[in-house]
Amino acid sequence: MLGSHSDMATFQISMFSKPQKKCFLIFFFLILNIFNTSSFAKVNVSEVTNEIFILDIYGKRYVLDNTKQIKKGDYLKTRKKPAYIILNDKTKICLAANTSLKILNVKNIDDKIEISLDFNKGVLLLEMNEDQSNIYNLHFSSYQLNDLRSDIILSNKKKMELINFEGQLKFYSKTSKKNNKAEAYKAYELMPNADMKISYEILNLDQFNQKFHGDCEKVLPQFTTTKNKKWEMQYGCITQNGRLVCGNRYK
Repeated sequence: MLGSHSDMATFQISMFSKPQKKCFLIFFFLILNIFNTSSFAKVNVSEVTNEIFILDIYGKRYVLDNTKQIKKGDYLKTRKKPAYIILNDKTKICLAANTSLKILNVKNIDDKIEISLDFNKGVLLLEMNEDQSNIYNLHFSSYQLNDLRSDIILSNKKKMELINFEGQLKFYSKTSKKNNKAEAYKAYELMPNADMKISYEILNLDQFNQKFHGDCEKVLPQFTTTKNKKWEMQYGCITQNGRLVCGNRYK
């Protein structure tokens, strides 16, 4: 009487030598890995301006364009010119010259795509679309920001700086295990020990805008500009103790 199918399969595998079994298992897991990799989510790119160079997890190098997709493990870098990309949900990622960004993960969550980014160096601007369909997580230095909804500038030159453009931004410190808060229109210096301090009040964005492509320029709202004009200097004269005193004074 013939044995069961499982007995036959065991008998057939046992016919292989140890080296052959090892090769069989390597081949099996390689096929499994390829299958899993192919199931990873990818994000469509609708527009690219200037060159963004890609190095993917397979070691392949190419220049990004709107016929390609970004995926987990992609390393994005600009060289001498600033550039930007617009993704499938109209979110804009602006990179200054010599800026690098890594795609940590891309995965499907229900009917959305979750994209985790790791900012390495340079100057980065994320312009979020009000009707964005993707979920964006951002890692920078020892900090993590989940489900980003407002525009943000990150600069990592001689120091790490953050500028938030809407409401109160909350982000997590991996070092202190605490949440930090950043108010709108203030530049924060992020310290290596996970402490945060206000670096300066933003009077204008010229030093950042000149680093980005012209289509990525940010403008401060009118109420902030008006507030700052109150502190501008002007020349004038007044009478003091019977004498005419002239000089620069705040408006």
